[in-house]
Amino acid sequence: MMYKIFLIFLAFLTLFSPAFSENQKRVLIVYDSISRIGENYPIEELLKEYLTHYDVETGSCESENIVDPSDYDLTIYLGFQRKILSDKFLKNISKSKKLIWVEENIEQFANFIGCKDFRFEGIKYNFIEIIYRNYILSVSPEIPFYIVRPKEAEVISYLSDGHYKFPWVFKKNNIYYFGRLDFRDSSGIVFLDLLHDILGINHSVYKKAIIVLDNVNSLTSAEFLMEKVQSLCCYEVPHLLVVYPSIRKDNKTYYLKDNPKLLEILRQIEESGGFIIQGTYYDKDFSYKINQDLNLLASYGIFPVAFKFYDISDKSKYVDPGKYFNILLYDDLIITKKLYTLLYPINLGEFNPKDPKNLISILEKARNMLALRDAIVGISIPVYVNVKEIEKLVINLKKLGYDFMDFSKEPYHVENENLIIRNKEGKKYILSKVPLYEKTPVEKFFDKFIEYLRVILVFAVTSFILIIIWLIKNRHKLYEKDEKR
Repeated sequence: MMYKIFLIFLAFLTLFSPAFSENQKRVLIVYDSISRIGENYPIEELLKEYLTHYDVETGSCESENIVDPSDYDLTIYLGFQRKILSDKFLKNISKSKKLIWVEENIEQFANFIGCKDFRFEGIKYNFIEIIYRNYILSVSPEIPFYIVRPKEAEVISYLSDGHYKFPWVFKKNNIYYFGRLDFRDSSGIVFLDLLHDILGINHSVYKKAIIVLDNVNSLTSAEFLMEKVQSLCCYEVPHLLVVYPSIRKDNKTYYLKDNPKLLEILRQIEESGGFIIQGTYYDKDFSYKINQDLNLLASYGIFPVAFKFYDISDKSKYVDPGKYFNILLYDDLIITKKLYTLLYPINLGEFNPKDPKNLISILEKARNMLALRDAIVGISIPVYVNVKEIEKLVINLKKLGYDFMDFSKEPYHVENENLIIRNKEGKKYILSKVPLYEKTPVEKFFDKFIEYLRVILVFAVTSFILIIIWLIKNRHKLYEKDEKR
């Protein structure tokens, strides 16, 4: 019987495994340099990461050691340095089924394949806009672009200096040319959107915004937090709170249990459909600290659905929270994947209304992101920010056409040795073996003592005030009695 089951299982693998692998697109990245000369911004590394958004298999190699590109659905050549390309390399890359050529050395490839309608004009500056389909994206005049004038090609995007238009993205047969690629400016947005068409991947079209109230900890005023939550509720913005279970200040550790009012509000937010995102301050044993904080939150009856990094620039640190959370919030441009972990973008940074240019910059980035068909913009709002400033930001994002992300529709899954939290058909499923926090007899006695002390203090102060009032009212009588004596 077991032998038959084994044969059936093998047959299943044989029949279906190839089909899955054939459906997955393959992309080859070829580079002379992983970044521009004089820069340490790792474009090649980020490109590999962002390609996970499209669920493709990615390979990469240096131009001198190029593998056969005909084994891939798309080849991307990153021309970040001027160099003489060998005939061997040009012959190999010309075998590409589809080819994206970025920046330098395009005229050498054009000459090799006998294409005479490329006129390479070199680097130009002073552009203020990118025109892409029905969108106009802002760009800094200081940013350089490589300009090529094609005679017979489909121009996909133009640059404008306010007077004239210049082609910087075009298509000629199976070749796509980009005069710039950088994920720090609008050229990266156009590139990432166009990849959908080049790869033939149809993602759903949406414009979503993630707004998180950040830095909620035991030192946060419960009344202050409630004011923000009620304001967001009025604008139908889902509650997403980044909560830190413990915080060190002045060589002392403070826990949520030290702020009972705040703890009660956080529980109410969860019960009313809001979502808690766990934040953990970096520690040497980061994995242990994250797990400890997760258990601590569960002991308070708070069950987070995702994790947000705090002040960590090393992206490799995703491994530690990825052991427990399948959704992490990080400063990426788009949603990316790391094995079974999803990284959701906080790409608009932190809201700082004290800087008058901050809101303008945030809204400009959000406007540029609209060109991406599956755009998600994420912003972190410190809990101390004034309500009116938050409302102004929310209203402007709505005007741009953004909806706000509802985590009840996201595939969150949180798990450790004591706990499972996951989305089950739109409902939060929780299985917890973590004992709920309960005050010790000493803590209960101390609370009662403080309560009685407070009553006695109120009584004493009230009595003192009444005595003073009585003395003031009767001061003349008392004075008369004193004189008679």
